[in-house]
This record gives sequence, structure tokens and C-alpha cells, in this order.
Amino acid sequence: MSRVSCNWGWSVLRSAGPGATHDTPHWEFLLLIELHAHHMTPAMFDLDPHWGPSWVGQQLKVGNWMMRHKKFPDLQQVGQDQSGAVIFDRMDHGFRHQMMTQLGIDVVVISNSPLLYYYWAGDFGVEYATVVNDEFAKWCAVDPEAFFWWAQVPMHRPAAAAIELQRAVGMGAVGFMCGGADFGGLDLHSREMDELWAKVVELDVPVFIHGHPQSTAWQDPNKPDPLDTTTALGYMYDESRAFWHLTCGGVLDRFPALKVYITHAGGFTPYQIERFGALAGTLAPDSVNTRPIAEYMPNFYFDLMVPHDGMRRALAELIGVDNLVYGSNLGGSDQIAFDLTDRIGLTDHDRERIKSGNALKLLHLDGKVPTTVGHNP
Repeated sequence: MSRVSCNWGWSVLRSAGPGATHDTPHWEFLLLIELHAHHMTPAMFDLDPHWGPSWVGQQLKVGNWMMRHKKFPDLQQVGQDQSGAVIFDRMDHGFRHQMMTQLGIDVVVISNSPLLYYYWAGDFGVEYATVVNDEFAKWCAVDPEAFFWWAQVPMHRPAAAAIELQRAVGMGAVGFMCGGADFGGLDLHSREMDELWAKVVELDVPVFIHGHPQSTAWQDPNKPDPLDTTTALGYMYDESRAFWHLTCGGVLDRFPALKVYITHAGGFTPYQIERFGALAGTLAPDSVNTRPIAEYMPNFYFDLMVPHDGMRRALAELIGVDNLVYGSNLGGSDQIAFDLTDRIGLTDHDRERIKSGNALKLLHLDGKVPTTVGHNP
């Protein structure tokens, strides 16, 4: 075991390996499974003359939509024609392993960028999902004990999504990632989605909810999205909206075995769950849920992706450790680069559940990850 310094100016204790002794503190043996890590490969780009996706200098172009951002710090010395290539360099196996070693991560579950869902792109959105899944299957197969993947499915075409999910799971996907709302005119509780939910339950895989900028679907460069609101705030709104629609919309009554992981600490869902319950009884006359909102909570998993210790402590108390997993947006623009289970009053057993125990069960990873990292059951 050794302490390693990270490029971001902090350090972590690496998960103990086979050389650890009985004197090593219990928590240092804990396997860490990162569930929130976006990934792209060069073969996922420049596939369509209109939809792309493509890099225009340092701007990502998706149809008529362009990503706006302040220049990322690690790209300050990168030329205007190099951004895409540099980003791909940071997503090869070697760089990923270096980052994992620095952060004490043993297993990573990759997913596509939510900027590239393509629910608004008709047939291309269906085709693009197959490309993503083929690429992720090949990329993870290079190191199948360290890397797993969330599939992409064309949510705007539920029948095609069910077929693609079956194919992706057959290739090794642990489940699929999707947005929280607005799937080509459909929502998560739309009856057309039932064919997909039936397939999800049949395959016994979870759904990973991650919002996306609704401005990508507008495809109108003249329609303003001031201050990138559909990204900065929209992700969390859509993630909370997903919870509301899955519960009040009756999805979990029709498919009670469905399991859902909502990232970014659940949007604002965990902090407003009592209010949701009260409003479900006084508003929403079109709701069809048969139970109080709180009774659906066992179907949901959340991560601890909030920097403030007090907020994470509240989340652990509100949700309970059995329904928390580890997600930090590894390598992303708002990655939280410290141990999210630190400083919030958790026992060793609590930390084990959050860091790996719940994910091993949720994603059916037992027997698929190495035992030499020192994981204690």
C-alpha cells in the first residue's frame, strides 16, 4: 500500500493489494467501483455529414448544436485543431489506468457522453447507438476485469431500444444509460416505453439516469440557452423529473422489479422526497401510482456526487447506505477528486456497501472483477 499524489493536488490511499498485512486498516482493502465515467472513441465521430458528431477546433458539434465552454485547464496549451485528438488520448487504456491508480479506483463502468444521445435524430439515433455499443464492447474487452460499460439505446424508438439492449447485454453491457426526459416526444412513463421496460426486467439489468442538455434537441442555434442553463441546472431537473415520472406515472407499478440509478446525487430528489410524497396526494390528478411515493425508494440507487460533507452526510441518512453507489464523473468537467465516503460518519461496512458492495449486486459483477485488490465481502 502506498500514498500517491494526484495531478489535482490531493492524495488518496490506494486499495490494498495482495501484499497488505492484517495490520492494514479494514477500509483500505475496499474495492472501488466507479459507475459514472463518460467515454468516447474516434470511431464514434464523423459518421454523418449533418449529425456528425465532430470536433470543430475545441467545440463539439452535434447537428446544428455547438457545445459552449470555457477552455478546460488541461487544454490551455492545445491548439485549436487538436482538441479532439487530445481528448481521445485521455481516454486510452493507459491514461485511464493512470487516473485510476491516482484515485484509488479498481473498476470503471464507462458510458457515452450525454451530449450524444441523439434522441432527436431519427434513424441516425438508432444507428448511432449500435456504433457506441460496438465500440464500448471492443474497448472494454481489452481489459475485462477493470472496465465495464453502460449501453446506449435509442429511447425515441422504444421497440428498437429493446432490441438494441438485448444485443448490448449479450455483448457484455451491464445496463444502459439514458436521459431523464424528452425522448423524441416520449417520456419515461409513456406507455410506448413499456416494451423497453419489459425487456429491462427480463434481462435483470439496471437503468442509469443521466440528464442531457435539452438545447441539443432544439437544434436551433438562434434559440438561446443563456448561461448553459439546460446543462448546469437542466441535468438535475431532468433527473428529478425521471424519478417523478417513474413513480407517479405508474412505471414501477407495472414493472416493480425495475432498478434505477440516478446520478448527481439524484438531482434534488433525495432532499425533496417528503414534499414529493405530499404533492402526489394533492396534485397530479393524472398520476396512476398505487402506493405512497416513499414506498418506491427501494427501486432507486443514488451516488454521493456532491462536494460538501454535510450534503453527503444528509444523503447517506436520507437514502441509507444500501441504496448508494459510487459515482464521481471520472475525468469530467465537474469530477469530484476525493473519496466521497470520507468525513461523513460512515462505518467500514457502510463504506464497503457504497464503494463496491451495492454495485457488485446491482450490476451482477460478482466473479467478474479481480479478487486480488483486497475486497472484503
